[in-house]
Amino acid sequence: VEVDDQSLIDAFVQVDQARRDCDLSLSFFEATTLAAFVIFKQQLCDVWVLEVGLGGRLDVVNVIDPNIAVITNIGLDHTDWLGDTIEKIAFEKAILFKAKREFVDYNNYLKEALKYGPRDRDILVEFAKNSYDNRNYKEATTALLNYSNTHPYDEQISQHLAFSAVQSGFYEVAIREFEKQKTTSRDPAALDLKIANCYFLMDDLARAEKLYLRLAVEEQSDEARYYLGQIYLQKSDCDNSIFVLQQIPPGSEFYADAQVKMALYYKTKGDDDKSLNILREAFDCAFKRGPV
Repeated sequence: VEVDDQSLIDAFVQVDQARRDCDLSLSFFEATTLAAFVIFKQQLCDVWVLEVGLGGRLDVVNVIDPNIAVITNIGLDHTDWLGDTIEKIAFEKAILFKAKREFVDYNNYLKEALKYGPRDRDILVEFAKNSYDNRNYKEATTALLNYSNTHPYDEQISQHLAFSAVQSGFYEVAIREFEKQKTTSRDPAALDLKIANCYFLMDDLARAEKLYLRLAVEEQSDEARYYLGQIYLQKSDCDNSIFVLQQIPPGSEFYADAQVKMALYYKTKGDDDKSLNILREAFDCAFKRGPV
């Protein structure tokens, strides 16, 4: 169907009026595209065939939520906007599919982008976040570690690597990254606590105990007290365990768990009354505080 001049003018007038009402500015291409949409609607078209340029994500045509989307082979085009490499353009395609919630295609294009551009920081961060969503922590750790080993220290990359390393059980990698982060952190004690937790998970109780003890004394850390109490229990040093767990105040998020640990200890000793009293006290405290 050919569009006469008057229909085209009327469509531009509608677009311009909408632009004024919304106090927006439009480029020539944006205004032309919207005018075409007005005409398509007026003509009651059953099917709209739209070409999405600029990689997809940045193109104005992408405001339409399509029933079917087809991507042609990736080539070097619009490099001023999309980047001058195949991996950067593939990344644009991946982000487009993510916005459309078409996650299978998003994952495929993102992996393709990382394959061709493993040293591209933006692609790597997006890949890591997507891996977390899919619980592919080992995959994220491998990609982040390859980048970290070939680039200067990057705090955000280090934080991502530490997180994925803990989740995938690479605790030594996580400890290394936490140590790096301490050089610029405003709260190195919080990082020491994370390092202690890694040692605990590694079953390196000697190093964990040393760190937890320092944090419990110097930082008054209830989390350090709680895990230190568990270490003492494992070592059958029950007196020290009870002493440390008793230092955790009722307002702490670790209070209830600490009380349960002590109650179980006294139950194994045959002191059911003391065990029950401790649990009652913990319950009363939780009831008074309400849900947190």
